[in-house]
Amino acid sequence: MLIDRNKMIKDFKQAEEIAVNWLRDKGYKILYWHKGRASNKPYDILAEKGKLRWIIEVKSGKNPSISLDNFDKLLELSLIHI
Repeated sequence: MLIDRNKMIKDFKQAEEIAVNWLRDKGYKILYWHKGRASNKPYDILAEKGKLRWIIEVKSGKNPSISLDNFDKLLELSLIHI
């Protein structure tokens, strides 16, 4: 099966934008968002509301998944101060 890479990129960028807009509407402050660009961070969005910070990995498509390595990195980040 051939995948149209341009459509795939557009879809995950749209998914991230939807997530950011939803978070902002709910009163979250967006501290970091890589906006679909390459990043060395294991998450897409860092948001804050009150005294809590949230690490968010946006998934989209037919079979959204996260690698175990990235999941471990997210867990480590949740245990330390960002």
